[in-house]
Amino acid sequence: MVEFDTFSPLNLEFAMRIPRSHNSHPKFLFGTLAATIVLSGLTACKPPEKASITRHEMNPPWEEVNGYTQVVEVNGVVYLSGVACSGETYAKAIPDCYSQLKVILDKLNLKPENIVKETVYTKDIDAFKEQIPARKSFYGNGKYPAATWIQIDRLYLPEMVAEIDTIAVRTE
Repeated sequence: MVEFDTFSPLNLEFAMRIPRSHNSHPKFLFGTLAATIVLSGLTACKPPEKASITRHEMNPPWEEVNGYTQVVEVNGVVYLSGVACSGETYAKAIPDCYSQLKVILDKLNLKPENIVKETVYTKDIDAFKEQIPARKSFYGNGKYPAATWIQIDRLYLPEMVAEIDTIAVRTE
């Protein structure tokens, strides 16, 4: 009688060591075993829960005119539309932008540390980088989000210098 080691998905020799009885082909037996493993894993899966979607109006005139929602929440994940930064200089615009974002977070009972992803669209990446201290001050605790900063040619209005788009997660 042939003895063999415990099955390991990486050990393809397993199928070749199975004694050939009744003209069984090792590849067929291995395929049957693999299918059984996959199907047994599928029976343990639960169907997805129905998504809970909430739209939070934050800026009614703009939202209605332009056809968007400032904040959409799906099962505790909060998607915040871009907050526009306008001002004579980046030194004025960027801190103001983060102040606006803080007001929105407060209305939603969230904090900057709930933000897990930040995307900044800016017309001048170097001018934005000079405002990193203002950004760090907003997050304050060193728990920074994943971030992407992109330089672009223009934003919705000519006076806009940057727009900050975020995703936050409720932890309670």
